[in-house]
Amino acid sequence: MVSYENTKEAQRASAKIILGKTTANGKLPASINNEFKVGLGLEI
Repeated sequence: MVSYENTKEAQRASAKIILGKTTANGKLPASINNEFKVGLGLEI
């Protein structure tokens, strides 16, 4: 998981996702390599 902000709110949201208290979804804003291309995403 990557959080693009370093704020208390973002840290709390990340903790809730890690602890299973909420769901998450998202898509890559940029390609990393041929396997992880822009727009790739999942829901957890």
